[in-house]
Amino acid sequence: MLEEKWQCDRCNKMIHGAENAWLKWKKNLNDETFYEFKIVHHPTCEQPIPKVQKSRLAEPGDPLTEYLGDNGFIRLLELVAHTEGKDRDELLKLIQRLHVPGYESAHIHFESAFKNGELVPPTNGVFYPTIRKIKEINEQYA
Repeated sequence: MLEEKWQCDRCNKMIHGAENAWLKWKKNLNDETFYEFKIVHHPTCEQPIPKVQKSRLAEPGDPLTEYLGDNGFIRLLELVAHTEGKDRDELLKLIQRLHVPGYESAHIHFESAFKNGELVPPTNGVFYPTIRKIKEINEQYA
């Protein structure tokens, strides 16, 4: 079963329930690329775009509920098509946070597990742990 709580990417506090969260990102209006994907409390952790950037930048977002379940997974894959490089890696991590059981509570411990030799760090920027590894990390670091 998927978790119904996430760590806010702006304030680092827990968001309880998908109805209290939004998925936000920035959109470059010049080249139509998306970047800086974040799960945030709605509406308390939303940040307006500074006036000087408004002509080049938009910050779309939707309720997190729009990105859960099968249809939400497909919507996230659509966003992948509009991202590149490091931002694509961040979006792929976010997809795991939303769609892989236990990932949200485990991912905050990955750096410690890498340093302790319990996990092998990714070579390409994205770590794709097995469900068994996720369970082990959650049991060890809980």
